[in-house]
Amino acid sequence: TASAISLVRELFGDMWRYNFIELNASVSKDTPVLVKINGEIERTNFEKLDRMYFREKDELYKDVDNIDVLSTDNNLKICWKKVSKIIRHKVDKILRIHFEGGTIELTGNHSIITFDGEGNLVSKSAKDIKEGEFLISFITNTTRQYSAKAEYCSKNEKIDKFLLINKDLSWLYGAYTAEGCLGNNDIIFVWNKDEEEYMKKLEYIARRNGFNTSRKLAGSGFSGRDNLSSCQVILFSTRLESFMRMNFYGRHAAKHTARTKRIPNFMYNTNYENRLSYLKGEYDGDGTGDWNGYFRICSRSKELLIDLAW
Repeated sequence: TASAISLVRELFGDMWRYNFIELNASVSKDTPVLVKINGEIERTNFEKLDRMYFREKDELYKDVDNIDVLSTDNNLKICWKKVSKIIRHKVDKILRIHFEGGTIELTGNHSIITFDGEGNLVSKSAKDIKEGEFLISFITNTTRQYSAKAEYCSKNEKIDKFLLINKDLSWLYGAYTAEGCLGNNDIIFVWNKDEEEYMKKLEYIARRNGFNTSRKLAGSGFSGRDNLSSCQVILFSTRLESFMRMNFYGRHAAKHTARTKRIPNFMYNTNYENRLSYLKGEYDGDGTGDWNGYFRICSRSKELLIDLAW
């Protein structure tokens, strides 16, 4: 390593850091990452990528040609760029950096992008980061419009029908992520009985898309069935129940519960308006605060909250 650094310094001068790769600079296996695999966007982590691409226990490198990750172009605009290799290795220590909004775990010599005293973007090793320094994150306006479609499937066969994603259905999907559960060939949304606005909106969207609904008062919390403070809106559709089961939970989830919910991958591939409408459905179900300012969304699913952050 010392010889390589010496050589690259001689070749590239002050720009040596941009032409030198340390192969043991890595993040921990459970670090979340947004990727595009075979053109489809999904939020995963490095442990799952490990299982997808490495077959032998002692493999350290894997050439890949079907993965893109978020990066920046020469104008510092967010873009997708191709990945050529995935590298894995073991280390003795992992550093944990705490920042506003979360933490990240990585090796000490992993590069971190921060600012110098003149406001320029510079690369520093993780072990050299000091309290009070700033990290950059991906915040940008998405101007590109995506078309997306979600496929219905049953347990036994593939059904040749597609449901186009629009603003109304995106809100319904967000509301399901927050307040929905699987029934017996139907799906159930549980609202407070005073949330008439949301229940009417849900029923309206369901009717426009050919789904029948019904309502039923139910007990909630510790009060039991004697206190009918919640209202179930039941949407009848075997196909939609199967669709939700396949797309709104962890890929290998043993149970389909609130703790295993995920944002469906197709929502990452749709346009900004639909993504915002999905988030509004989540907010209407599980959110507090000001939609036009700062708000908080609560969930029993840690993976879902990571999805939402992305």
